[in-house]
Amino acid sequence: MHDIRDWSQRHEACHPYFVHQSKIWRDYIWQMHCDLRLKHPPEFKIEPRIAQDRIYQQMQKGWMLQQVPWAVLFYLLGGWPFVIWTVSVRITISLIGHWLVGYFAHNTGQRDWHLQGHAVQGHNLPHIGLLSMGESWHNNHHAYPESAKLGLRASQHDPGWWALQALQAIGLVWKLKLPRDLPYRPELKAIYGKTK
Repeated sequence: MHDIRDWSQRHEACHPYFVHQSKIWRDYIWQMHCDLRLKHPPEFKIEPRIAQDRIYQQMQKGWMLQQVPWAVLFYLLGGWPFVIWTVSVRITISLIGHWLVGYFAHNTGQRDWHLQGHAVQGHNLPHIGLLSMGESWHNNHHAYPESAKLGLRASQHDPGWWALQALQAIGLVWKLKLPRDLPYRPELKAIYGKTK
């Protein structure tokens, strides 16, 4: 869904479902409780080495089951209150928080980049960079969607990037891409420091 949303936002016109500029409650209902079914959706082909990887397949199929070991551990540590707060509440806050960051990051905030011909522009939300693991640097994400690093300035805290660097240091992640590694985009224009 993320790939389809990003693909749609890169066009001159975009379905309102992907724009995130409806009233906040409508967008919440759409994003959290509805599915968009297109007659002719774009086709995204995952490269075979990823699509056929058994670990990725199991992670996709059994993401809810991955919570069971945590639930058991926290039940043993503190009973049902620990399970409710560390599993149920955590997942709920994470899902709603991810949507909320996306909603505001498509409506307000700082912009260092403008993408000509794109229906939707992302915005950076500096005050929640740490809390959102860097996801709030959404204008940077729109500018460089394949970059593993979202906080592009020294002042843009990006814990997601720090985690990736740690994983790379121990050999669990490799070939991380930065903006300098990506192809030139003629539609990308710098507008440093301006806001919309």
